[in-house]
Order: sequence, then structure tokens, then C-alpha cells
Amino acid sequence: MTKQRRFLSNLAFLLLANLLVKPFWILGIDRTVQNQVGPEEYGPYFALLNFSFLFNIFLDFGLNNFNNRAIARHDSLLERLLPNIISLKILLGAGYFLISFLAAMASGFKGDQLFILSFLLLNQILVSFILYFRSNVAALHHFRLDALLSITDRLLMILLIGFMLWGDVLPGKISIRHFVYGQTLAYFLTAVFAFAALRTLRKELRLSWRFGLFRKILKLSLPFALLGLLMSIYHRMDAVMIERMLPDDGALEAGIYAASYRLLDAFNMMGFAFASILLPMFARMQKKKENIRPLLAQSFKAMLFLAITVMSVSWFYRHEIMQLLYTAYTPYWGELFGLLILSFAGVASMYIYGSLLTGGGYLKALNIIGISGVLLNLLLNYLLIPQLKAEGAAVATVITQSAVALAHLIAAASVFRLRASQVLPPVIPLFFILAVAEGYLSTLLPFSWVFQLLAAGVALLLTGFLLRMVDVLNELKATN
Repeated sequence: MTKQRRFLSNLAFLLLANLLVKPFWILGIDRTVQNQVGPEEYGPYFALLNFSFLFNIFLDFGLNNFNNRAIARHDSLLERLLPNIISLKILLGAGYFLISFLAAMASGFKGDQLFILSFLLLNQILVSFILYFRSNVAALHHFRLDALLSITDRLLMILLIGFMLWGDVLPGKISIRHFVYGQTLAYFLTAVFAFAALRTLRKELRLSWRFGLFRKILKLSLPFALLGLLMSIYHRMDAVMIERMLPDDGALEAGIYAASYRLLDAFNMMGFAFASILLPMFARMQKKKENIRPLLAQSFKAMLFLAITVMSVSWFYRHEIMQLLYTAYTPYWGELFGLLILSFAGVASMYIYGSLLTGGGYLKALNIIGISGVLLNLLLNYLLIPQLKAEGAAVATVITQSAVALAHLIAAASVFRLRASQVLPPVIPLFFILAVAEGYLSTLLPFSWVFQLLAAGVALLLTGFLLRMVDVLNELKATN
């Protein structure tokens, strides 16, 4: 089996598993909670949720990406690293909780906000352990087991919170507290399941407290930690800045922004699926000095095919989509979503080239790009949010993600000596032009918007197939 076919096979399984569960969580559960509690109550929760990501450097310290790359290149290291990293993450989790809580108090959060935040911080600790356990499973190339673990938490949340929403077990409507409690229980159970799955790959496990080795591991993972911190800031700081910088209507604007960002997060599921498979594959291929160009080209075309399709359909039907999903919809919601979705192509390309550079250990270049992205994003948010509110944050996101994506492409071209046509295959700009044209033409059809959207999706699928954006047939022929 070629690397490209193996990639497509595992990617298809991972995407299918996630598509069966995560969209229902995002659009069926999370969206319903916001509709019931209202944007004014959901907005502060969303700001707190994003705040809980800001100090993840003290929680993860780059250990997951470091571990994924290290085990993929030398799987014999699992025996030595696993018991020590688990012990180290317990210490880091305690430090992360304390630092985040004190920072929240210094930022002006108080009372019920701090209570909710404490559970969100606990959730982040549990997620960190889940991702660490999964990083070992993926690094050993058990991609299908990793795919099943990737949906366990959301499946449990659907069951638990769905029961609260529709099971008539609460005295009134669901509250943010109930919502957070359900998440905490689901994450805890998933961490137990992920640990049990890892035990099937390694029978014995005893915690180790070798502080000398802790220091060595932290030193090696420091560049990964810095990269994680920078990504958290320019992906998550905007919601916090909206809520904090707009004293009169910050909660409402943050809630509206959350409604659009929820959909962007849903689409990011596809990019994360690509990265979870590509990072260990690129790491192992570069260790063995194998040719990465065919896999890079195939994965990038496939990722951009999905991203451009999503962008085209979402832009032309932005108002209809938001009106369908949210009871508090106004045209402002649709315009905000339309702006924010334009950042998806940049985000999608970073999942590919970020995985390539991370797999090769080029953390210095990635961190320089990350620092530049953070400074640009903070400056744009500072200038635009007071004037344009949530729309200003969306504009800042589009500009930042586009600039950072371009920097990733330039860095990869320099490091791996790629020609311009290898970094950005000409078929991608062609598909983008056709996608815009087909999206616009679909709005002229004499049908309801739902059928127009479906027609656009089918047309884009056929166009991508004809342009060989996802060249499945050739991969199948190559193995016969």
C-alpha cells in the first residue's frame, strides 16, 4: 500500500467517525444550549472557555507534539517516556490550574465566573491527558483506534447533555453549569477509556518520578510548548478581548461571535483529522529520508478541496445557515459568519504545512511565524474591536490566518526546496475560481435555498473529482 493510499484510507475512516458524531454535538447539542440560555449568558461562558486555553503552555508544555514526533521516529522510546510523562503531566496540571485561576482573578473575573472557570480548567487537564494517550496511539500508527478515541468524549456528551435537554430531568431549562458538568463527566470517562486503550498496547504501567528526566523532557519539549502557546493566543484571544474590551455589550458580541466560531470549529475537525495522521507519517518518513512530496501534494490538494468547498457554500448561504441554526438570528450574525469563514483556507493549509514542519523538527521557523502571528492578531484586535466589535475580531482573524498560512508555505518551500508549483499546485487556484463561480450560479437557480446549496455542493464535488483534487482512482490503480 502506498503512503498516499494509506493516508487516504485512514483519513476516510477518521473523517467518517467524526462526521457521525461531532456535527451533532456542535449543531445539535452545543447550539441548542446557546439557543436556550441566550447569547448574553453563553457569551461570558465562551470567553471563559477561550481563557482556559491561554495558559495551556503550563499544562501541556508541548509534550503531546513532542511525544507524537518522538514515538513515531523511535517507537522503542514509549517504554521510557510513558510513565515519566504521565507523572510530569500531573505536576503540570496542578501548576496550570493555579496560574490560570490567579490570572483570571487579576483579569477581573469573579464569583460565578471563577466557579465555572474552575470546571473548565479541570476539563482542559482531562483533555490534555486524553490527547497525550491518543498521541501515543497515533504515533504507533494505530490510526483507527485513535479515530474511535477521538469521538468518545463527544459521544458521551451527546448522551449526557442530550438527556438534560430532552429527558425532562431538570426542573427548568438547562443552565451553563449543567452544560459544564456534563462535559466534565464525559471528559473524565473518556480519559479512563483512552488510558485503558493504551494499556492494551503496553501491559504494564507504573508512574515514575525521575525529576532529572523530567527536566530533560521539558527542555526537549520547550520549542513545542512555545508553539502551542502562540497558537492558543492567536486562535483564542479574540473572544476574550471582545468580552473584556466592550463593557456595554461585550457579553452579547462574544455570544454572537461564538455562534459563528462554533461552525468554524466544526469545519476545523477536518483539518485536525489530517494533522493527526500526517504528523506521525511525516515524522517517520523524514527520519527514514523518504520522499515526502507525493504525500504532501495529495494531502494539500485534498485539504484545500474541502476547505474551498466549505468556504464557497458557507459564504453564499451565510444568512440562511445562521437563520436556520439560531433563534436570535439577525443579518449581523450572517455577515459575521461570512467574514469568519474566509479564514478557513488559511487555517486548513496550516494543518498540512504545520504538520510537515513539526514532523521535521523545524520548530524555530514555526515559532518565529507564531510570534509574528500573535503580534499581528493582537494589534488588529486592539484597533478593530472598539470600532467594529465582533466583526473587527473576524477581520483580524482572516488577515492573521492568511498571513500565517502564507508564511508556512514560504518556510516549507525554503526548507524542503520546493518549487512554487509544488507548494501551491496550479489546480488549487483554478478550483477556487470555479468554486466561487459555481457558488454564485447556484443562487440563481429557481429552487429553495436548501436545494440551491445541495446543487452547489454536488457541482463542487464533481469539479474536484474532475480536477483530481482527491485522486483516489489513481491511488487504487497504483496498488493493483
